[in-house]
Amino acid sequence: MWGHYINNEIKRHIILKKVSKSVSILHIGKRIQKTKCVFYKEDTYVQNGFLGITVSSEQVGWAVTNPKYELERASRKDLWGVRLFDKAETAEDRRMFRTNRRLNQRKKNRIHYLRDIFHEEVNQKDPNFFQQLDESNFCEDDRTVEFNFDTNLYKNQFPTVYHLRKYLMETKDKPDIRLVYLAFSKFMKNRGHFLYKGNLGEVMDFENSMKGFCESLEKFNIDFPTLSDEQVKEVRDILCDHKIAKTVKKKNIITITKVKSKTAKAWIGLFCGCSVPVKVLFQDIDEEIVTDPEKISFEDASYDDYIANIEKGVGIYYEAIVSAKMLFDWSILNEILGDHQLLSDAMIAEYNKHHDDLKRLQKIIKGTGSRELYQDIFINDVSGNYVCYVGHAKTMSSADQKQFYTFLKNRLKNVNGISSEDAEWIDTEIKNGTLLPKQTKRDNSVIPHQLQLREFELILDNMQEMYPFLKENREKLLKIFNFVIPYYVGPLKGVVRKGESTNWMVPKKDGVIHPWNFDEMVDKEASAECFISRMTGNCSYLFNEKVLPKNSLLYETFEVLNELNPLKINGEPISVELKQRIYEQLFLTGKKVTKKSLTKYLIKNGYDKDIELSGIDNEFHSNLKSHIDFEDYDNLSDEEVEQIILRITVFEDKQLLKDYLNREFVKLSEDERKQICSLSYKGWGNLSEMLLNGITVTDSNGVEVSVMDMLWNTNLNLMQILSKKYGYKAEIEHYNKEHEKTIYNREDLMDYLNIPPAQRRKVNQLITIVKSLKKTYGVPNKIFFKISREHQDDPKRTSSRKEQLKYLYKSLKSEDEKHLMKELDELNDHELSNDKVYLYFLQKGRCIYSGKKLNLSRLRKSNYQNDIDYIYPLSAVNDRSMNNKVLTGIQENRADKYTYFPVDSEIQKKMKGFWMELVLQGFMTKEKYFRLSRENDFSKSELVSFIEREISDNQQSGRMIASILQYYFPESKIVFVKEKLISSFKRDFHLISSYGHNHLQAAKDAYITIVVGNVYHTKFTMDPAIYFKNHKRKDYDLNRLFLENISRDGQIAWESGPYGSIQTVRKEYAQNHIAVTKRVVEVKGGLFKQMPLKKGHGEYPLKTNDPRFGNITQYGGYTNVTGSYFVLVESMEKGKKRISLEYVPVYLHERLEDDPGHKLLKKYLVDHRKLNHPKILLAKVRKNSLLKIDGFYYRLNGRSGNALILTNAVELIMDDWQTKTANKISGYMKRRAIDKKARVYQNEFHIQELEQLYDFYLDKLKNGVYKNRKNNQAELIHNEKEQFMELKTEDQCVLLTEIKKLFVCSPMQADLTLIGGSKHTGMIAMSSNVTKADFAVIAEDPLGLRNKVIYSHKGEK
Repeated sequence: MWGHYINNEIKRHIILKKVSKSVSILHIGKRIQKTKCVFYKEDTYVQNGFLGITVSSEQVGWAVTNPKYELERASRKDLWGVRLFDKAETAEDRRMFRTNRRLNQRKKNRIHYLRDIFHEEVNQKDPNFFQQLDESNFCEDDRTVEFNFDTNLYKNQFPTVYHLRKYLMETKDKPDIRLVYLAFSKFMKNRGHFLYKGNLGEVMDFENSMKGFCESLEKFNIDFPTLSDEQVKEVRDILCDHKIAKTVKKKNIITITKVKSKTAKAWIGLFCGCSVPVKVLFQDIDEEIVTDPEKISFEDASYDDYIANIEKGVGIYYEAIVSAKMLFDWSILNEILGDHQLLSDAMIAEYNKHHDDLKRLQKIIKGTGSRELYQDIFINDVSGNYVCYVGHAKTMSSADQKQFYTFLKNRLKNVNGISSEDAEWIDTEIKNGTLLPKQTKRDNSVIPHQLQLREFELILDNMQEMYPFLKENREKLLKIFNFVIPYYVGPLKGVVRKGESTNWMVPKKDGVIHPWNFDEMVDKEASAECFISRMTGNCSYLFNEKVLPKNSLLYETFEVLNELNPLKINGEPISVELKQRIYEQLFLTGKKVTKKSLTKYLIKNGYDKDIELSGIDNEFHSNLKSHIDFEDYDNLSDEEVEQIILRITVFEDKQLLKDYLNREFVKLSEDERKQICSLSYKGWGNLSEMLLNGITVTDSNGVEVSVMDMLWNTNLNLMQILSKKYGYKAEIEHYNKEHEKTIYNREDLMDYLNIPPAQRRKVNQLITIVKSLKKTYGVPNKIFFKISREHQDDPKRTSSRKEQLKYLYKSLKSEDEKHLMKELDELNDHELSNDKVYLYFLQKGRCIYSGKKLNLSRLRKSNYQNDIDYIYPLSAVNDRSMNNKVLTGIQENRADKYTYFPVDSEIQKKMKGFWMELVLQGFMTKEKYFRLSRENDFSKSELVSFIEREISDNQQSGRMIASILQYYFPESKIVFVKEKLISSFKRDFHLISSYGHNHLQAAKDAYITIVVGNVYHTKFTMDPAIYFKNHKRKDYDLNRLFLENISRDGQIAWESGPYGSIQTVRKEYAQNHIAVTKRVVEVKGGLFKQMPLKKGHGEYPLKTNDPRFGNITQYGGYTNVTGSYFVLVESMEKGKKRISLEYVPVYLHERLEDDPGHKLLKKYLVDHRKLNHPKILLAKVRKNSLLKIDGFYYRLNGRSGNALILTNAVELIMDDWQTKTANKISGYMKRRAIDKKARVYQNEFHIQELEQLYDFYLDKLKNGVYKNRKNNQAELIHNEKEQFMELKTEDQCVLLTEIKKLFVCSPMQADLTLIGGSKHTGMIAMSSNVTKADFAVIAEDPLGLRNKVIYSHKGEK
């Protein structure tokens, strides 16, 4: 092992080249010049110890032990700890701001182009007109020109812009040019959306939209019928009827289309505007669809806010939702237009109706004789009234139509003086949503630009005869209006990051790009090629190879074979010859192969009618769609087809595809090119062509065999092929090494490994930890890691077992089933958490092997002999999931349930009908049925795969972490450990977890990862296939693995017995001297709260490009200016020294990076923070910095006004009984989050258990280190114990949960109102003036081993 020192300011260029099993050479690259590099030989001995790592989205736990599982030590501290960091947020908000900024800039550009065209003509009429428009937002005193254009003169003639537009389309008189400009500028600002291609006729063609919707559902195998022309017409008429409710529309369309399935009904409800569960929409898809929110409705006011989350949750299936949205938008647009052809006519009609409705409603209210009622509805600022509805309220927020209608109905209840006719009119108008309609509303978002363009052209047609300059500039104006930068061209201007521009546009020639010269200036085809390269992700296995489109010929073939190969017929693997025939005769002849069609095919080819298929659901989810689409194109090679499919996948713009085909495929006829342009492919695979066809191994005959060859000529799936047995895994590793990129820094490493942006923060912190450990400890012999699953933040997203069972039993009718339903109603969720009780109801109260009725009352007694059996024995596979559990009677329970398999054939013959009944009714999964029905024992390859699953990770995240660890520790063995193995070990040996109470558990889990990982690795090695060459299944038992001694080559991994290895594990696990550090950051992002305040309020001016807006008193400003970091500064106040932590705003961040002598910083402190003679003590104190104030440790979290917000930095330590109690309280609180009426179960807590925990918390706050914590509430908690004792048990749990927040190391507030305290207490805030405090700033070593005080002072008492 070699090390080196290099000047830190020089970028490192490191290439690792393996020269032996234990030695690597580090080469310094050419970028380092004139730098003296001092090499020294470190201790080349690889440490014999182990490193354990746990990684989650907010923390990295680590531990280092020797082979006896004793913690190693360094700097007189145990080597284990936790690195905390704020969870990485998505770039969605930044992207939204960037997108809006670009949209606003492009809108300004369009107005600028429009002014250039109108400038000469307008100047003749009013030279100051444009300046008047620019200064219209300024107060009269700040204006620099006299206003000559009085809009009030035209107010009566043109009350809305739509009246002006109609006038300009129809007038024969020459209008004021300024009015023409104002109308055109409004068009340029609000052009309508550009979602739909084609002309207005095509956009308004309902039949075309319905056809696209049906094709989209068919593409994803979603159940929906193909509608006849007559049915389509009837659906259209129903959607056009705006006097019936959306639920009635749904019901009528279901009747017409005769759909039966829940899925089809849900899709109809969706395009009618109803709220539907996303899971139901996609229940035909063989994937777990999880979205937040769980329901979707196009009519939701918050639809635009959550649709991005829906799109993320459903992935490629979002295309189907878009096609349904087109139908919904069509119906809304039809409602907006009504009987009118022009949008302006429709909007004027709405204006007139609003005017007439208002007069009638005012007359009705006046007729009641109540002046107060009239004022509350039409004059005063009252929440939800008409004033709020039209946006004229001064002190209240605006109200939408629903809020106004609710207000009106409630206010008019029981009001005398309203005739029955008037009351019926109000009620009908509200029900139809037509009372007092507004022109500006959310529904306007469905207006396409084609509708606006029609009126734009009509005005041009009429005006160009009166103003010849419009005729001269007609084409330019239309190009400005229609101009949209194609997505594949991207931003025209990018910024340079890491030496590369963020944009990919390829120019044809130099010059300024305008809408009217875009095609001359931009090479769209070359830009599209660059876009393809950027859009195409990298292979999951070959880091430098691009993935294939999901509809690639090659990738479709792979998916079909990978799904087809595990198929079994009557329990036996399908023959290779038959598999190939099925591929050619079924998959290549139709887009969808179902279990039914496959069974029919097999019977036709000689199989018995009672044939049984396994390894397949009701249908295959892969198909050969693109093969079938291109089967008649004999004049295209496979390579050419692949290039076409690539472009269909990437480009939504069919014109670009059409141009590509016209240019590159002249040999195709016009009809053929048109047919290809009609194809639609979306989505990407995760494998590359190189992996499937390029990586080969040599077989026994000397023939090179690819992965695709193996898939075609064997029954193996990809995971089996890539196991070590066949050599492909080694070839992949060799390929990656040969194609390694030069690594200069960790960013290059993450780029090389294709680590997604969302994962980079945790990987960065992992790298920080492992580099520090390498420096502190050296190179461990083995590294064990696990990836922690993310804990569910929202417990409402999972329904309780009882709710699931009630839903299943709801449709059952027999007497036995009704009796079971009654039994279920008598139980609570706590009793159903017992797997025996839950399985009782999943099996309809019967033994799974005999069908005999079981006794629930005796079953609930823990000593009764009814037992859980494991279908796949625990000796062979560590699977304790519900898919592997069944409930049996005493006699039927298999004698040796941990080793016996498969289920007896007589039992299978007798019970298969009952099992299938459970599957069809939703009580049993298909996987459990397959396990019960399976007739053959495990093959050796299956046994190998069971073990490989426990010690290898095929997920991208696991490979990513393994690659990082291997890069920094090339000499070490890297072993993945599954989280369930850690959980099982802790459960079996009664090791209590403290997740949710402190951060220490991550380090303890890292320690257990070492123990469990080393035992599995020693027993089975990294290649279980080798183990099974010399051993049989009876030679091991996963369920009893830790009850035997485990060793290999003289290395002892586990000594069984109470005084063996577990004694050491218990001793170390009980320790709590764990270092916890946190990543410090400089905040970036938003500069301030986006909603500006009215005049006289704010901290930051509205605009900085015009000094007049700097007057916050006159124009208002922004508030909540974001601080980037803090500066520790000494200043003078009333002749005395003052030391304070002052925030530095984000908007100054970049300017202060180059600030020699802190001149700008001092100016900011004097001008904005009003400090006298500031002296910089520490130029940067970042967020999360560790502080010690008056004897207690805090982290600097932020600020509120001039106060510092601190968080606790001392972890809460509890013993096992306290942790158990806290865990039980957490369990109750999760139930309470789902159901506010949830009760504590009988005997859930022991007598005085909650009181003891209360006393423990109180003692910590009064006598422990927490007595120095600011605002610790010890006095309140001490004084109000009697009140705590009088609370119900449920409220005691709530209160103890709140008290625990006083100890949590995050910015949380405790609600202590149950004992008379504040609802928002416990927040740690203190003055930024720290002069009087004992104060220290501590720089943390990432491992927490060598923390250093970088500033301290004693307080002036």
